[in-house]
Amino acid sequence: MLKMLLAGVACAAIVSPALAQDVTLKVGDKAPMLESVEWIKGEEVTSFEEGEIYILDFWATWCGPCVASIPHINELQQKYKESKVNVIGVAVWGSQGNEEFVEKRGDGMDYRVAVDIDDKTADAYMKASGQGGIPTVMLVDREGEIAWIGHPMMGLDTAVELMVKDEFTQERMEEEMARIQKEEEARQAKIQPVMMRVQTALQGEDWAEAEKALTELVALEKSFLNGAAPYLYVAKAKLGKTDEARKYAADLMSSVFKDDAQALNGMCWTIVGPDSPLTDEEMDTQLAVTIGEKAAELTDNDDADVLDTLARAYYVDQQLEMAVKTQKKAVELSGGNTEFQGRLDEYEEAAGSS
Repeated sequence: MLKMLLAGVACAAIVSPALAQDVTLKVGDKAPMLESVEWIKGEEVTSFEEGEIYILDFWATWCGPCVASIPHINELQQKYKESKVNVIGVAVWGSQGNEEFVEKRGDGMDYRVAVDIDDKTADAYMKASGQGGIPTVMLVDREGEIAWIGHPMMGLDTAVELMVKDEFTQERMEEEMARIQKEEEARQAKIQPVMMRVQTALQGEDWAEAEKALTELVALEKSFLNGAAPYLYVAKAKLGKTDEARKYAADLMSSVFKDDAQALNGMCWTIVGPDSPLTDEEMDTQLAVTIGEKAAELTDNDDADVLDTLARAYYVDQQLEMAVKTQKKAVELSGGNTEFQGRLDEYEEAAGSS
């Protein structure tokens, strides 16, 4: 969870070890056809149709910054779906569990998705253009040419808006990127000192400073809430503010997190997970169960990770039969995840000796 919080500071990219030496695909070149891919969502694209705009998002399930950018990519698709803009997510570099990943997100990933075959598409696009990190987006214009290459959170909105309005030129985009870079530098100047305080406070278990710094961080930028909220709850609990901590969690459940299963799951796991900083006395197990059950409800009791967390909440709340039952389903849905199985063995042993 701390890693997720830190990931929001900058538009980070995960780097592949296979960075190209020779650039053979540049802005202005014709975009290669998407031939060596398996389409797992949406209609197959066999050619880039004239008059259409395509956003190619190169990503992987194991890439945190890629996953974090998916909601933004999805928003762009919904905003411009009537303007001949087509998003295509292309899973590359050994991305695993793609179909399950995409299916779970449903309308939260409401665009075409394809999976690279034998790295051929990654070679044709990423390696050929000298791109060594994901997420990377490539914007294909109405003539089927690569118009822009960049990070989905740094300039894509502007590039698409200009292209939809037929106002896109390389000169204009360079000006816009200079402006965006300047704004990002100013953002980082504000956020980095606060984030360093958060990191230092959490590592040093200075809960008063952690509460203060996390509150300031969320006030600076609401996008940090999902990552900060679990630690804000923990800080309050560690400081003995039991009622305030419980109210904070309840307010999130009924407002910004009410439809966000992943945020609720993160909150629950931070409370009851094996590495939770909370002692048994500080751990509000009933609250954790309530949060976990809500997350499971939102995912139709069909998400292995969410059920694994809920089972842990049942276990620490001494609802051992429910812990075993729920963990069995988590193991089944995960295809026999060994870590999940280990926890199931732990819960079954506890249930058998109770």
